[in-house]
Amino acid sequence: MRFDLQSILARLRLRRSRLKPGTAISIYLVGARLIVCPQLTTPDGYYTDGTPIARDWPMPADEFTRILHDGLLASGRITPSPRASGIDTFEPVLAAAHKRSFKSFMADARLVDLTLADDRLEIAPMHNRGSRMGFEGDGTAIMRLPATDLGRAATHIIELLDLNAH
Repeated sequence: MRFDLQSILARLRLRRSRLKPGTAISIYLVGARLIVCPQLTTPDGYYTDGTPIARDWPMPADEFTRILHDGLLASGRITPSPRASGIDTFEPVLAAAHKRSFKSFMADARLVDLTLADDRLEIAPMHNRGSRMGFEGDGTAIMRLPATDLGRAATHIIELLDLNAH
């Protein structure tokens, strides 16, 4: 394995930020509500949403960057399987969006996924296919940035959320 100086410095900055590779968040914009959901893993290998971070939208870019950072810090943990506990894991997301049903949520929702993979951030815009089909990514629009460039990632995500406006 070959490392250059930039790669080594990026890894050191990442370590200092306490973010761990393999963490991910889902960033929803529903009307004027931003909902950031840390992605957690169940013991049987499924992903589920953690406790959402919800704020009014729009907001200053530096505040948005901090929320992304906080969401990534909260993700990556192992949590009990929601199927075993009978908990509807999407209910807190609906409540954070001030929506009563998944159908009303999907009528106005936009989604971008952000993943910290090794030494890079991966930004994947998702397409809203409605309440029956959910969100879908095509895999071709993924943007990759250095893991230390969360501010630039935030700027790109803001642009994606604005571009996907209905």
